[in-house]
Amino acid sequence: MEYSSLTDFDSKLSALKDPNCPGEIIDKIVNADDFPWGSEKAEMAKDLIASHSNTLPKQLENLFKNAANEHQKALILKNPNCPEKLKPTLDEIEIEEKKYTILSDIAAPERDISTHTFEEFIELCSFSKSLLNDWFEEYRYDAEVEQGEDYYHESIIQKIEYPDGSTNMIDIPVVLADTNAHSFDDAVEHELKTLKDGEILIQGEMEWTGGKWNSYSIELDESEKFEPNKIQAEGNLGMVVNYTYDGTSFKNNEDWNLTDGYINLSVYLKLDDEIHELDLDKLENSLEKNSLKIDSSNSDEILSHFKKYFKDKEDVENKAEEIVTDGPHKTFYEREGLEGILYEEGFLKNGQWDGLYKSYHSKGELQFEGNYKEGVRVGRWKRYSHTTPYIEKQGFKGGLYNDFRYKDKYEVDELKTLVDEGLEGLLHGPFIQYFYNRNIEFEGSYKNNKKDGLFKEYSFQGKLESEQNYKEGEVVD
Repeated sequence: MEYSSLTDFDSKLSALKDPNCPGEIIDKIVNADDFPWGSEKAEMAKDLIASHSNTLPKQLENLFKNAANEHQKALILKNPNCPEKLKPTLDEIEIEEKKYTILSDIAAPERDISTHTFEEFIELCSFSKSLLNDWFEEYRYDAEVEQGEDYYHESIIQKIEYPDGSTNMIDIPVVLADTNAHSFDDAVEHELKTLKDGEILIQGEMEWTGGKWNSYSIELDESEKFEPNKIQAEGNLGMVVNYTYDGTSFKNNEDWNLTDGYINLSVYLKLDDEIHELDLDKLENSLEKNSLKIDSSNSDEILSHFKKYFKDKEDVENKAEEIVTDGPHKTFYEREGLEGILYEEGFLKNGQWDGLYKSYHSKGELQFEGNYKEGVRVGRWKRYSHTTPYIEKQGFKGGLYNDFRYKDKYEVDELKTLVDEGLEGLLHGPFIQYFYNRNIEFEGSYKNNKKDGLFKEYSFQGKLESEQNYKEGEVVD
């Protein structure tokens, strides 16, 4: 930094923020005729001088006599250049602090992903759903399963209470803690890819429907300005598990009050390089029907039985697909508790979706709508989010999440690409993603399933945050 060009006080403040600013320059700034004593800028400058490692001892001594508050005195006394004769007063300084609290008024789930050998799983529950629930009830305490409020779109809106008792809603960005995915389901998908053959993955959740979760507080020095944009939330498995302010953790006040909890478990087995979600009731019945001993010592025979069980199940499903007739068609959820709830509907032609198609969330809300042509997605499609307790608390319901387009026509080589890569279509044209408050989160365009052109990203409140150009999926200047 060029210190000879410090012509106005703002440039001098910038110099004081520079850790390399020499003590002689600091001295000149303080002794200059334009030092605005008694102003807000002067107090800011005095804080910087008091904490600067290059401030001269004599200047620290003079500043101590004119310190505006105890906080400034404490900064001087903690400065490595502080004169020895001032240090005995350090214990006499009491710094007043201001408390800022992030409040909660909704319940918070507990979530966990655990991996087990096949033999360990048999010992846990013997394929009994009730025994597995009992195991998780104890395990969540022993393993100190993570717990926190749901968040979406990599941020969470929370109410913060200020020292004077007033409150304000702020949008807090979420950074990942111990996982590489923001949603619980995405984290499970990632772990399933690492599962070894014969291993079991348990996706466990304790869902609370009543009460409220913990509040979090942080105390700042009286003179320190509170800046909400310095708050970050730490996310894990789709939950906020902690908050930090400028790198310092908030205190968890542990003032939760939760009621009406229930356990929700999903179990997956990798067998012959395929992932199977296990229906424990049906498997337990099948084992008993075939008089198989349910014990870890009999794991090889049980696995052999499961291979036949899944093969027979696949054959039945394939046969059912073969006899599906063309025309209007509907499928329904098969998971326990969701039987009979509509999953998707449309028109089949030669056994493939053709024409208008719709799918639904498990509570009946629309999830996808668009058109197929001979089993391939074409034209404009829309994706909708579902209503959750979190967004309902904010006064919203599920709504349009993505508005995008696929190609209208495909060449032969493009159709081969879809088959090879397991895709239902190639994104081609405008793509918009929305926050649940209906503001745009980001927008841009795709060309042959790759980002192409200008992409814009916005804050939850609708402010433009960033712009980036792409060409054929690559970032360009």
